[in-house]
Amino acid sequence: MGRKEFIEAAQELLDAGHSQTKVANLLDSYHLKIKRLLKRGELEIYEAFDEDVVEKDVVGFEWLLHEDALDSIAREAIRGKVVLAEDRTKEDEEVSTYCKEKYGSLFKYLEKRHSFNGYGHDVLCENIYKTCSLCNETLTLDQFSPKKLCYLGVSASCRGCLSKKTAEYYSTNYERMQIHRQKRRAWIMSLPSTLTEDEWDQILSDFNHRCALCCSGTNISLDHYIPLSWGWGGTTKNNSIPLCRSCNSRKRNSQLPDSTRKTIIERYLAKKNDMTAQEFRQYVDWCESNKRPVEEVV
Repeated sequence: MGRKEFIEAAQELLDAGHSQTKVANLLDSYHLKIKRLLKRGELEIYEAFDEDVVEKDVVGFEWLLHEDALDSIAREAIRGKVVLAEDRTKEDEEVSTYCKEKYGSLFKYLEKRHSFNGYGHDVLCENIYKTCSLCNETLTLDQFSPKKLCYLGVSASCRGCLSKKTAEYYSTNYERMQIHRQKRRAWIMSLPSTLTEDEWDQILSDFNHRCALCCSGTNISLDHYIPLSWGWGGTTKNNSIPLCRSCNSRKRNSQLPDSTRKTIIERYLAKKNDMTAQEFRQYVDWCESNKRPVEEVV
């Protein structure tokens, strides 16, 4: 039964003297829907005419229409399979905006409004389906993640496709992601995080895209010469060197062992910091002797 036919049938039953609950039962609906239609002025319960009665203002009840639409999704999911519309109308977008502003996402709405009578969030999500924008498969709602920018606060792509997409992006943009991760580490610790992709590319070029310590050309990663755990340094061009995974693992949160390569690295970083090699070594020793916990870093 369409919306127009439903309202006409409900009005006829109300005119016949049936209660709101009885009308809902006769139309295989629920009383809250009838109540909302009455509040919006789409249904009327006729009363004896009285000139002193002021007509009720039905403006401002748009949110009830949106609640009704969300409620319909949940109740249809209780009865069986529901597929979220792909070709959405203006009204659908308005419901989506309301859902995201009021609840954050359809997940939160179901959790808050319909966790009753055994039909909790998980049960309803198994009966609500959505088509993934990447693989075009129609999957249950629990295969998607919340995302506020998308329709009803549900991501357009399923978790499986997003994981693959993220893995592909990471492998294609390894250097960029590495810099981003290391900058975030420094930022969380309130340390400088100014290293750019161009600066890191130059550092790699300066060491011929090889490990600064053992000259290996595989598994190169960014190392903080002055470890972030000391509370000094940061992710900057003046504190970053390329090390292979093996050398980086051995160095960890300590200084490099004395060697010819260490001397070369310190001269390189000293020049970056406008210091002499001796001044830079003294500065590194001072940082090691005056380690700061995160709480003391300003």
